[in-house]
Amino acid sequence: MYWLLGRLFTSPIDLYFAGRALSAITVVLAVWISLRLFTGRGIAVAGALVMSALPITYVWPGVSSPSAGFLLVAIAIAWRWRNPSSYVTATAITWLAAAIRPEFVWAALGVTVTVAVVLVLSVTRKHMTVTTVTSLGFGLVAMPLILTVAYGNPVDLGTRSWEAFEQHYELRFATESDDPWQIDADVIGRDFPGASSIPAAATANTPAFVTHVGKNVLALPISTGGHFMGLGGDSRSQNLIGVATAGLWLTALTVALVRSPARTRAFTRRSWRTLVAPQSRGAMVIAVIVVGVALVSTVVIYPRPHYLVLAVAILITMTGLVIADLANPRVTPWLPVTAIMATSALALTAHLFSPMGSVNKLNAESLRALNALPDTWILLTPERPIDIYLVDGQQIINPSEETLAQAETFSDLVESSGVNVIFDGILFRQAEYAQLPGFDAFLQDPTILGFEPVIPGSPFLVRR
Repeated sequence: MYWLLGRLFTSPIDLYFAGRALSAITVVLAVWISLRLFTGRGIAVAGALVMSALPITYVWPGVSSPSAGFLLVAIAIAWRWRNPSSYVTATAITWLAAAIRPEFVWAALGVTVTVAVVLVLSVTRKHMTVTTVTSLGFGLVAMPLILTVAYGNPVDLGTRSWEAFEQHYELRFATESDDPWQIDADVIGRDFPGASSIPAAATANTPAFVTHVGKNVLALPISTGGHFMGLGGDSRSQNLIGVATAGLWLTALTVALVRSPARTRAFTRRSWRTLVAPQSRGAMVIAVIVVGVALVSTVVIYPRPHYLVLAVAILITMTGLVIADLANPRVTPWLPVTAIMATSALALTAHLFSPMGSVNKLNAESLRALNALPDTWILLTPERPIDIYLVDGQQIINPSEETLAQAETFSDLVESSGVNVIFDGILFRQAEYAQLPGFDAFLQDPTILGFEPVIPGSPFLVRR
């Protein structure tokens, strides 16, 4: 997606915001598609509008939303038709999600193996011809082969879950002497000696691993419920919009459930029969694999908001199916849409037609100001890579040990490194060189070293 957007947006700053907007649009469309496969236009549009109004749709990192959207559509397609063709299609879409978020490589591999077994059984039981199954087999392996040619061995990308586990475990259990913001194995090496994967960590120190997972299990329903209820925004207005929209949706759900207890019981029995029917086994296994791998992120790693996008999208889709089946058919097509459209329209305006908040707007204007100057920038900050947004510049994330050892003051570090721009963020103030003499004085008055904000109020401090 970024490659396609790159053809339209040449500025890396504009590309960033376009990517964020496209990520949000992708998961909103996924909810609409998933509901539309089973329901009418009204509920499908209403569910998509709910997703567009919830702050979690716009959470950073943006890759979470499109990957969640692809996984949701894959599950929906598998359940809608529950046949080998739909399973092959779901497999290809799952691989697209894995290409966006490498943690789901294992889900894609599991789904591929499952569908391969379904195809073999279809031949042996003479449900399909060999020619048809062969064609579906080519379709089954097409997407992973394309991604392997383009990006290499997909299994090599699957180590991202371990890296995320390191990050979140260190942040939770770091002591005062540890540096939780840098993956330096201080905490992981202490608690899980020799471990380089999640299973290895579980066996290296089972009590510590279980404690971490237990805390995540307790936090998961609270965090998921809060985001489903529209909380978690960057501002009060975002939360008000999200809560109002979720409240309208849940009101429609409640009315549908209490409208006719007999219809509700019949719907429950019908749904259970569908779930346990032999025809549903393939779809059930696919859903269990996808949701199970997603739970690795939320239960084993940490229930961070960007890990919960899929869970919230599934909740909206499932509650939408209930509303569509149980609500008054004369009201269902228009009431939720009319009630929700007003609040979700505000959310769309606030999120998609603004640069994702005032902080990002200030940073974007600062980077544009830097790119407008003819200087070659040497940027000092341990924040996530920022120099990718600079036309001419490079970033010093962590000065070498030799450079730090030779620097007697913060001024010495700046001079020896040739730094002419500093990003004053939280990680910058927690970096190892923050202990150098002169650092606190620099924070109070950057002009003592010749630095000043590139634009008024900017955290980017430049020296020319």
